[in-house]
Amino acid sequence: MSLSKIKWFFKKLYIFFKSPLLVKREKLDFDFLDAFYSNNNLIIKNLSKYNDYDLSEVKKLDFSNENTLSLKYSKHLKQSLNSKYFDNLVHFGYGQRLLKANNFKDSNYIENFHLYPANVFVINELIKLLRDKQIGEGYIIDYPSGIGNLFLYLSRIIDSKLFFGIDNFTQIAKEDIDKYQSCLEEPTNIITFEEFTKVKKEKEIDVVISIELNLELIIKNLLKLSPRYLIVETFYVSRNKTLLQSIKSKYSIDTINSSIVVFKKIIKGKVK
Repeated sequence: MSLSKIKWFFKKLYIFFKSPLLVKREKLDFDFLDAFYSNNNLIIKNLSKYNDYDLSEVKKLDFSNENTLSLKYSKHLKQSLNSKYFDNLVHFGYGQRLLKANNFKDSNYIENFHLYPANVFVINELIKLLRDKQIGEGYIIDYPSGIGNLFLYLSRIIDSKLFFGIDNFTQIAKEDIDKYQSCLEEPTNIITFEEFTKVKKEKEIDVVISIELNLELIIKNLLKLSPRYLIVETFYVSRNKTLLQSIKSKYSIDTINSSIVVFKKIIKGKVK
């Protein structure tokens, strides 16, 4: 048995004896439970940055029209390459499960959105950054963007001319993305990372959002983009110390909960 397997065996034993009832409730899904405890450990280490699942800004706006339109414009995705994800955004993966395991009280509210749960928190944080005039001039990039449905919601609060989507089109065909975007009044340009580096003008990148993807696959690209703020899912960094240290060499944690971490760029030893 390899060393990694031995470590994983003892980690599962630790999780089981720590919370046998939770282990039973989650049906012995130790990978999920590892994400749950890793998230909580990272939050404890950064407790002063914890924002307690704040959705106060999102709730001030009525997104019912965006919810209806996004569902309507994405019906063709039931036949898409990755239909299990795009036809079931709210419940795909660990996003909603982690919230419920932490006794999140607004699960029903989250389910109204045609978004992966973490992206609802992303919207809330962007509204606050706009309000505090921390962003507003530079690009807002979603990487990977998929069909770009997040931009439909963000267009309520940010000039859509600042939007770019980056994707490599392995999980969703470019044609399916274009079909969704063509229905929008202000479609977003969704291109590859290599294409973006060629068309990018002399404008700063305010925010890069990277949700529902193993960051190890694109971390070099994310750091090359060098945004003012980087927003990622908590469980993708909480379980990977090397990845976290790579990000923290250039960014500090601005806010955190078990869904997302907002990192802010450090300039010359100071947070910009």
